[in-house]
Amino acid sequence: MSLSCPFDGDEFEWWWEFETDTKPLATKRARKCRSCGARIAVGDQCGKVSRHRNPGNEIEERIYGDEVPMPSWWLCETCTDLAAAVHEMGMCFELDGKSIKDQIAQYRRETT
Repeated sequence: MSLSCPFDGDEFEWWWEFETDTKPLATKRARKCRSCGARIAVGDQCGKVSRHRNPGNEIEERIYGDEVPMPSWWLCETCTDLAAAVHEMGMCFELDGKSIKDQIAQYRRETT
């Protein structure tokens, strides 16, 4: 099931943090929603997904510490609202391949 926590340990190569509040996209170019693929224009309300990974060597560790930043992902306003609702329920969602809306629909089919 996609709406669950896939991590069963503390060790993984990279991770992401979802900011549940929507804010205007403040980048120089438009972005694509990581969940549904919709275009997010500069100034549109969206959610940010900050990504990090473990340092690959001593130099990265000296520069960045324990978390090396990776490029952020963005969610359109609709997907941010859905993701925030799922997050408030204490559940996890995936951001690689299947939209949050489809994950919720799958969860509803499997639990009802």
